[in-house]
Amino acid sequence: MRNTKDVRTRRGRGRLWALLLLPALVAGSACDSLLDVENPNNVKEVDLDDPNAAPALVNGALTTLAWAWSAMILDHGAASDEFFWVGSRDAYFQLDIGNLSDPNNEFTDGNYPTISQARWWSDEAIKRLEKFRTDGKLANEVDLARAYLYSGFIYTAIANHFDDFVIGSNRKEASPPVGDANMNKLYDTAIGNIDKGLTIARARNQASLELQLLATRAWANWSKGMWSKVNPRGTIAANPLVQSAAAAADAQAFLGKSPGINWRWAFAFAVSTTGSSSTGAWVNSRLEFRQGTPYINPTANNKDYASTKMTDLIDTGKLSPELDKRAKEFDNGQLYNPEVAVNAREMHLILAEHELASGNTAGFETHINHIRSADGLTPWSASNSAHPSAQNMLIHMRQTNLYLMARRLHDHYRFKVPSVDWTASSEAVRTPGTFFPITRIERDANPNISK
Repeated sequence: MRNTKDVRTRRGRGRLWALLLLPALVAGSACDSLLDVENPNNVKEVDLDDPNAAPALVNGALTTLAWAWSAMILDHGAASDEFFWVGSRDAYFQLDIGNLSDPNNEFTDGNYPTISQARWWSDEAIKRLEKFRTDGKLANEVDLARAYLYSGFIYTAIANHFDDFVIGSNRKEASPPVGDANMNKLYDTAIGNIDKGLTIARARNQASLELQLLATRAWANWSKGMWSKVNPRGTIAANPLVQSAAAAADAQAFLGKSPGINWRWAFAFAVSTTGSSSTGAWVNSRLEFRQGTPYINPTANNKDYASTKMTDLIDTGKLSPELDKRAKEFDNGQLYNPEVAVNAREMHLILAEHELASGNTAGFETHINHIRSADGLTPWSASNSAHPSAQNMLIHMRQTNLYLMARRLHDHYRFKVPSVDWTASSEAVRTPGTFFPITRIERDANPNISK
């Protein structure tokens, strides 16, 4: 039987019991006042100036990044065809039908601070660890490389998912918005930080970290090219294909290290550390959404996953293997499903798209078929008239191999393949390229934003 309660509710209840028990504990102590009790778990900011805190700072950046990415996958999936609304919350229904820009939407508004926190924490970790290094007190430079990676990832994710954002606010000082036209500059910040991380990882022979950095930089460089295809809002480029020499070079360097087709970097969730993921809580537990109609067959009550549905474009009697594996993993993971950041399949897809955009159909065929052969699928051939076009094959391979990785919404827009859930009057249809706004919680607190 499914647990239909969000684990965050249970965590909150635990905190409530702790607060209720506190007076009784104090009453039985020698303290003269309730205010004499000091929480031994409190960490003062001055403690973060201790170089010994470096690993904890970076681990904190990783945890906040995992929460932020899960929140972004949830909102992205809701707006794309990867999740289908089956619950009762109208704010999620609005995302599902294609209305994304409302700053008052309770869910994008609720997730905005989580994403801002991840950005702030990674930047704070970098600032402090760079100072430790300058002072000759950083025990392990690899911790700094990890911080550069996490910063590079969150800056790329923000640029991909927001029409505008506030960068630089530091608790007491409010910064102005980046501005719609300047959001692509966040990719430069991301790439610059990843460059620094790669220098350290290579010098320290950190092979696993180098793979994560290379794959993330390939995604960041590709995303920078993709941004111009769907911006400014309402102006989708006539040519949807991303041609990026920088992304292709990173993807090729990554694959040159032979990581294997099933390599991936994913954020893990566990009750003892991070708690539940947002997607696990709202999709698998609360059943506000289920996996999307194009991908799965639902249960009889239309609330949950029953089996995978989407088949291959060429081997029409076969399920798409990676999609089937990921759909089952997501469902079986319940509250603690892993959230995939980047994978090796995307590197082949970046290279395939780059070759296709360059007019090299043979190169496209090579990379597409590397994935297909690994999955036991019939190779695609440009010379076979029964096979789909190269662009349609690219769309399908991205759809099935990057499932639940927050990539689909951009493909809806740039390839002009709208979600089956969007209504004709929705923003996504009327103004393609619409993503998420700076939400109410930031607008109400930041005097630099026009309400």
